[in-house]
Amino acid sequence: MPYSSGSADSMTADLLPLPPHPANTIVIGGGLAGLSATIEAYRAGAHVVVLDKEKNLGGNSAKATSGMNAAGTAAQAARDIHDSVHDFADDTLKSGGGRSDPLLVHTLTANSKDAHAFLESFGITLDNVSQCGGHSRPRTHRESPRQDGKPAPVGWDIVKALRAYVDAERDRKSDPAFGTITVLTRAALTELIYEDGHVRGIRGVLDGMPLELRADAVVLATGGFSADHDLLAEFAPQMLRMPTTNGPWASGDAIKIARKLGVWLADMDQVQLHPTGFIDPAHPDAPTKFLAPEALRGHGGILLAQGSGDRFTNELSTRAAVTADILKRSKFPAEEEVAEDSTADGDVVTPLPRAGAFLVLNQRAVDLFDPAVIGFYRSRGFFTEVRGAAELAALLNAGFAGMVAADATAESVTATLEAYNAAAQGAADDVHLKSVFPVIFDPENDTFVVCGITPAIHYTMGGIRINAVAEVLRPSSAAADALTVGPEGVPIPGLFAAGEVSAGVHGQNRLAGNSLLECVVFGRIAGQRAAAVTQHAAMPALVKDAFTPLRLRSVTALGQYVKLFRFDLPSARHTTGMGIGEYVAVRAELNGEQLVRYYSPISRPDDPGHIDLLIKVDDAGAMSKHIDSLRPGVDALEFKGPLGTSFPKLHLRHRNPELDGDAHQPPSSSSSSGLGATASPVKRIALIAGGTGISPMVQIIRSVLHHQREDLDVKLLYGAVADSELVYREILEQKAREHPNIKLFFTVDHPSDSWPAAGEDPMYGTGYMSADVLKRELPEPGSDLKIIICGPWKMCQILKQVLPEIGYPPEMWYSFM
Repeated sequence: MPYSSGSADSMTADLLPLPPHPANTIVIGGGLAGLSATIEAYRAGAHVVVLDKEKNLGGNSAKATSGMNAAGTAAQAARDIHDSVHDFADDTLKSGGGRSDPLLVHTLTANSKDAHAFLESFGITLDNVSQCGGHSRPRTHRESPRQDGKPAPVGWDIVKALRAYVDAERDRKSDPAFGTITVLTRAALTELIYEDGHVRGIRGVLDGMPLELRADAVVLATGGFSADHDLLAEFAPQMLRMPTTNGPWASGDAIKIARKLGVWLADMDQVQLHPTGFIDPAHPDAPTKFLAPEALRGHGGILLAQGSGDRFTNELSTRAAVTADILKRSKFPAEEEVAEDSTADGDVVTPLPRAGAFLVLNQRAVDLFDPAVIGFYRSRGFFTEVRGAAELAALLNAGFAGMVAADATAESVTATLEAYNAAAQGAADDVHLKSVFPVIFDPENDTFVVCGITPAIHYTMGGIRINAVAEVLRPSSAAADALTVGPEGVPIPGLFAAGEVSAGVHGQNRLAGNSLLECVVFGRIAGQRAAAVTQHAAMPALVKDAFTPLRLRSVTALGQYVKLFRFDLPSARHTTGMGIGEYVAVRAELNGEQLVRYYSPISRPDDPGHIDLLIKVDDAGAMSKHIDSLRPGVDALEFKGPLGTSFPKLHLRHRNPELDGDAHQPPSSSSSSGLGATASPVKRIALIAGGTGISPMVQIIRSVLHHQREDLDVKLLYGAVADSELVYREILEQKAREHPNIKLFFTVDHPSDSWPAAGEDPMYGTGYMSADVLKRELPEPGSDLKIIICGPWKMCQILKQVLPEIGYPPEMWYSFM
């Protein structure tokens, strides 16, 4: 019979039965992302089951050697390194070449200091800081050389420390009410259980036997696909002959399985070649390479070309740039090329290094990096040692690691090192535009350690698209997600992802040190959010009697002054608990005083996982300036609601529950939710909006479209000072073209030159909403009509006076002010 958490005779019989609360969370993958998610979910009270297909936890994270990036740490301050989240984000975005999601990058960098502190809380001291390729500041943190002379492999030590914590907590067998950890190794994922629009658990194989586990949420942390022939052949066939630094576990299992759910895959063709994989002199053609970490160059290593023995690149440029220079400027001799296609194993050509270079460090660079680790590399046969430029030239002449620099001489090598020193000392510009020089060289007296390196597949930037709270996304569809703003897709409830399995952070090139950071930042977020998902918890996130802090997720500029601020609800399953037209109070402490302001959400009440506010940011608004200063992914704002429960009932939810996309959602906590399926006398809705008063109007239109209320006629009258302030105009026009029951009228006080002239198009006007405009544009009065008004206070007061005068009594309309 299949193994399950309820099987008394199964190998997982020690798993606890699923209580209504806390949440039950499954984490697939035991690398750094999976361990981070496990620890955070456990600390939040969840019952966590960790599955890994290998016999031990760790994955590729255990092989990391350069370190983890962070900005603003004490280690940087101790070295007088001035860094910032802004500079870090800029470097990451620049490296991504326009493919990175800025919000994910900001979440990564803004949480980097906390990620550093999180790792150090497990007894790891990451105080050795280097500047790796593509970084404008030293920010890659690793362990300092140990006093006992033993190597300090940073990835292995991080995984070891977190694994020890997990093992200790697993063995503790703590009170089930406060969470538990179960670890299942040799357990492979084969299927995600997807029911009623939610991921409800997994199926797999445990030691060759069927396994089924039910859960409230699943976190995918299985790594990339650098060692998978099928996915590489599909998305990056040009990489198939390249060697790899990855173990066989990097097979893209979760990506293949999640594809069946229609997840959004992004950047799958973006496969990173690390410029420096060690060439083993004993086996130069081996398809799997041991990584020569970027920190070797970050602490002063230089690259010399085959053939000439000269420097040919900026060693601290991005991985993509250094790799390109190696492939272009440091090729194997022509007579060696014929061997490339000579060996094959079935359909897979045995990878041979097509290009490579010599990596050279002097003793100062060795000391900065870690002499013990260099000693380990020497024990593997990767490095050899020579003294002075003459011996270095002789080694390059004779050849090493399957490469040769036949034109190198003592004089040419000396000249190369002296030119490097001149640039390092500011006496000349470096011909390769290098600006950071960790060491200088003594051509005559230095002891050099030398190895051969070649580019190798190291990392896959593409994968499953996530948002800033690590929710797995499916692509948006205009039909199902009306008036959605921003780059996000639609979350798949109950499914999260973190680490190399995900996409969106790195774009076309990953910076050294960002892999471990991504694992910690998004692994922690995924664990926290997954632990908050429980099918039995009350869904409303807000209460009207107390303030609840909600973290800012994203900011989207919609005009010169208007921005959309998205805040996270406690979990992906929570909704606000509000009704159509209800509003929230937000509170912040400014200059020692508490300030409260009121906003109407623009998101639907039944939107799961978030609440959106449309806010005009200007110098006169203390609260709007404060909200604009919040850091996405870090800072929170206090919310209270629902308020304004006198809003008229519009009953926008579809009368047929089977056609209702949110039929699974519980009813609003407010009696005036406006979403009920009860028959309503309202058949026509007129919306009069000014400026950011468009917020509740978009909420209403989104609900009408979402619940397929083609039987309701909606007319929007929307005015602003200038046409540039008519946010949502284009998408509203698109929806009006698609849905005949949606009618629009726009008017502005100061039109631009592109605004339609008077009489040119009846949808556009100029000036205020006068009585004549209202009589012309509003539907005829009637008991089936409800008019909603929202905008500046003065506009609302004038409309409340004018409407009765033109035949619309107070019972026919509702004004927010």
